[in-house]
Amino acid sequence: MRREASISHASARPLLEIRGLDLDFGTPRGRIHALRNVSLDVPAGQVVGIVGESGSGKSTLAYTVMGLLPENADVTSGSILFEGKELLKMPAQARRNLLGDRLSMIFQDPMTALNPVRTIESQMIDIQHHEQGSRSEKRARALEMLHRVGIPDPKNRLGAYSHQFSGGMRQRVCIAMALLVKPALLVADEPTTALDATLEVQIIHLLKDLQKDIGCSILF
Repeated sequence: MRREASISHASARPLLEIRGLDLDFGTPRGRIHALRNVSLDVPAGQVVGIVGESGSGKSTLAYTVMGLLPENADVTSGSILFEGKELLKMPAQARRNLLGDRLSMIFQDPMTALNPVRTIESQMIDIQHHEQGSRSEKRARALEMLHRVGIPDPKNRLGAYSHQFSGGMRQRVCIAMALLVKPALLVADEPTTALDATLEVQIIHLLKDLQKDIGCSILF
């Protein structure tokens, strides 16, 4: 993937700044260049979309920002500044502490993003591990967020398992979980790929409305 984009924001430093990012994957046949000289800004409170054909490196860029790369991935040059801090040089524990707090992600496939053997309630409570409050308070926040993303009868659905939801409803649950922690930056890795065209439009409008409400930035 080779992308160079710059979006200026006169009033403040961008929330996310990526500069000259190169990433390779090591394989038995040699190194594969996955990202080449990627530079972009994500201003605070804004949505930035990355467009490219299948295999161009969009998901790889998303996982690089989140620090969720496989062991054979190697960032060979460049920097990723989030809130002015260099993520690539941050200690592993400090970077993990950002996940589910300042940084959150919606994964590409809602069919596999949720744990099939745990209830939605337990997963939505666990994701609030950075938040203060009792289990009942966290449950109340989970109910409110399910209502906001359009899950019907959230009180009864909270105790359900992922297989009891349609694909579109699972993706709404994933969005609820990602936004429940009120992140500064939400990384949305093709969150409508597994959905039909009608649901795609609904999910995009839902994300747009929630982004305005919560005030986070989205890298889409």
